[in-house]
Amino acid sequence: MSAKLIKVPITKNVNDYLEKNIEKSWIIDVKAQLEKIQKFPADGGFVSSNWKIGRINMFIGFFTINKLDISMFKGIGIPNDSSDKRCKYESTRLQISIPIKIKDIDNTVSQSQLELSRFLSIIHKYWMTKADEISKIKAVKMDKRDIHNIVNYTKSDVEKTPLKTPMANMKLMMVSSNADEKTKKKGYFSPTYPIGVLQGKRKTIIFDYLTQREVSRDNNGNPIYEYDEMKYIDDEGNESEINADNVHYVLTANTIIHGITFGAGGVCVSGSWISSPLEVLHLIIERSSGNEFGNEINDDDLFDMSVMSSSLEKINGEGENDDNLDNDEELDFN
Repeated sequence: MSAKLIKVPITKNVNDYLEKNIEKSWIIDVKAQLEKIQKFPADGGFVSSNWKIGRINMFIGFFTINKLDISMFKGIGIPNDSSDKRCKYESTRLQISIPIKIKDIDNTVSQSQLELSRFLSIIHKYWMTKADEISKIKAVKMDKRDIHNIVNYTKSDVEKTPLKTPMANMKLMMVSSNADEKTKKKGYFSPTYPIGVLQGKRKTIIFDYLTQREVSRDNNGNPIYEYDEMKYIDDEGNESEINADNVHYVLTANTIIHGITFGAGGVCVSGSWISSPLEVLHLIIERSSGNEFGNEINDDDLFDMSVMSSSLEKINGEGENDDNLDNDEELDFN
């Protein structure tokens, strides 16, 4: 029997709970797993972890947030653009940056963005503690690896210039249509993935906010919305799925991120890094009217993040076998 997809909403109640109980909520038993496998392969490996928030048990932590209304100040980089440092590697090109805003000083930040910022700050602080523990395990060989932050407070680990606005990067798990079969598989959940509704599905799907439609109401009378998947349409009018080849045409500067569902909590030990990546599952956006590609924005401007107000009541998943926890009242912390 496959597990159900549980997406925990990031709310004040959840953050209050995690702030006091993060150690028993995000369970990373690195030492036990290292004793089983002895050492990681040369190209790295994954350490599984799980989440237990009150009585909510998750094989993988999927979290959801809506009403974000964040305007992207910098779009996804153009493939093979040598002038954009992010494009040196696909893993850094295919990322969206979430500005960490703890306070709404000028009344321009949505409450959802404040809560998402708080959530990411909580797990970042705990991750750095766990990463330090990992660094002391001989099998990991930390002399060859660095610790990757969840929240970045400086421009880079080498250049310690403080960021005016700290950033958290989230990965788009997309691949090129021209990739070999082995690489293409990285963009899909396996047919035997433990969560049934995700088996064989693409790992990252973008939805069109402008197709929002109410399909039902939850137990508290709040509307439940669905959205159409967004497609890429080329200059000749041909329609195709959004992937690594064309996502930079879609996620451009000034695109508004209304909602996001992402996975958090896994631990990756690669040849150079130890990290706990945030991986985008669903993204609900409102496209920019222009074509402001990533490399046309000055890096210094990245810190002047604008936030636009709009309305979004709920991110709805793909439907079947999908346990969404949409209200604080449904979360049992006892």
